[in-house]
Amino acid sequence: MMIILTPATERLINEALKNGHYKDADAVIQRALHVLHAAHQASPSRVNECQEAAVRIRELRQGNTLGGLTIKELINEGRR
Repeated sequence: MMIILTPATERLINEALKNGHYKDADAVIQRALHVLHAAHQASPSRVNECQEAAVRIRELRQGNTLGGLTIKELINEGRR
């Protein structure tokens, strides 16, 4: 099989080879395919954990927390 790489992809492969983690371009591509396959096989609970973590990171970036609680949690706490 012949594969034509974009210049950007070729640079990524060359960087991986320069780091010494792989013996050749085939090893880099094989590893990438294994990682891709594993990502597609992720359990629904793991995907949900990742999505929740992403939401939390976005909240932290916006500064929408106080004392470890979100603004929504603080509002609900105030209503009790």
